[in-house]
Amino acid sequence: MSEHNLSVLRGTVVNEPTVRDLASGTIVVSFDVTTRDTAGAQSVPVAWFDPPGAAPAAGAEVVVVGSVRRRFFRAGGATQSRTEVVADRVVDARRRRDVTRALAIARAVLEVSRSQSKVARRVDGAGLRPAPNHAGDRPAEPARSPKQGLRPKASAPAPPPPRRPAT
Repeated sequence: MSEHNLSVLRGTVVNEPTVRDLASGTIVVSFDVTTRDTAGAQSVPVAWFDPPGAAPAAGAEVVVVGSVRRRFFRAGGATQSRTEVVADRVVDARRRRDVTRALAIARAVLEVSRSQSKVARRVDGAGLRPAPNHAGDRPAEPARSPKQGLRPKASAPAPPPPRRPAT
């Protein structure tokens, strides 16, 4: 689950889910969830990859936690796109404990993102920046101005210039 792209839906499954086996061996379950609020009803397509259990039945009230994705594909000689929610968790809305757990996980992801943003602002303000791999296991390195460019490592000496043949 991405900490910067998080979607939570609560609504009704409006059509029977379709199950497809992809060439990679992955199973994807696709269905639409309709949400209702004061602005009216909106239908949201959901894709759930390798679901751990059975797909929800049409008419079921569900809570979906995932991320928004736009994918492009060719159909009929033209490029088309589809925006959908890629589900990490789909739980029955009547199971309060499961809903609470799914929302707690989503909140934890947001809190981690928020704390990482605060650390990044503090580090950036101190003239440091995170290591390029963003793994978090290496200390921050001093920021370089564009004029400084990349400096060679001290432990790796430059190769000697090529020798010219004697004439």
